[in-house]
Amino acid sequence: MNAQGSSSSSSTTWRSKVSKNIVCNHNLPAVIRTAKKGANSGKTFFGCPLWPDKPCGFFLLMEDSESTSDSIVKGMQYEDIEGKFANKVSKLKMKIEKLEKENMELKILANKHVKGEKVSLIGLILSWIFFAISQMIK
Repeated sequence: MNAQGSSSSSSTTWRSKVSKNIVCNHNLPAVIRTAKKGANSGKTFFGCPLWPDKPCGFFLLMEDSESTSDSIVKGMQYEDIEGKFANKVSKLKMKIEKLEKENMELKILANKHVKGEKVSLIGLILSWIFFAISQMIK
C-alpha cells in the first residue's frame, strides 16, 4: 500500500514499507521514499518517518546499481561507525571532565601546601624573634 504526501509541494513520496534495520537520527525505523524533484528525482532513499514535520537530516540514498540489501549494509556500517565515534567522543569527554576535576583538586592541595609552608615559616621566624627577645631580657 502506497501513501503520498498531503502537500502538493512535497518533493517525495513514501511507502508504508519500513526498514527495521535502519533507523533515523530520532532512533525510529527509516521509511523508504522516492524523490520527485531535484538531482535525485526518481531515486529511492531511506528517510526519517517524521519528515517533513520534524526532520532530523537522515538521508540514505539507495543507488540504482546496488541492491537494497547492499544499501542497508552500507547504512548499517555508517551507523556502526557513527555510533563507535559517538561512544569514543563521550568517553573522551568523561575522561576530560575527570582530569579537570583531578587538576582542580591538585591545585587546591598545592595552595593548601603553600599556605601551610608560609604559616610554618612565619611561626619559625616568630619563634626566633621571641627567643632573641627572651635572651635580651635576661
